[in-house]
Amino acid sequence: MMKSLEELYKRALELKNKGMSDKEISTELHLSVNTVTWLLSKEFLKEKVVQDVKIGWRSLGGVYGGGRIAHVAEIMADIIEEESRLSQFEVDSILGITINGIPFATMVSYIMDRELIVYRPHPARKEGLFSSNYAGVRGQEHSGH
Repeated sequence: MMKSLEELYKRALELKNKGMSDKEISTELHLSVNTVTWLLSKEFLKEKVVQDVKIGWRSLGGVYGGGRIAHVAEIMADIIEEESRLSQFEVDSILGITINGIPFATMVSYIMDRELIVYRPHPARKEGLFSSNYAGVRGQEHSGH
């Protein structure tokens, strides 16, 4: 992992000197083309604030994890409700797949007031296990949504 903008600049310059385009460098360094252009112009030396912020699934955890997960779950619930209206199906349960899916499923089931099902894939077997501590899927209709 790059430790500083200076190191990132050196790596981008090295790739540029090898004949790579800004687009190719952006792919190689996992940055936007605009960021590579900015970086190679050394504008970061004049600015006090970095303009790019990487947001990934890992950003949802940590110090603000619960609040962020709740916000994303609200969006997920909204999408589920919209899709159920458009496709005319009823949502009985929310399924969370261990480990990362469980916090989201828990929040979505709470928001939508639906039962929670927890599924744990098993690496050695073809089929995983449904946790007996939560709702089950027996007798429920599966529509593939």
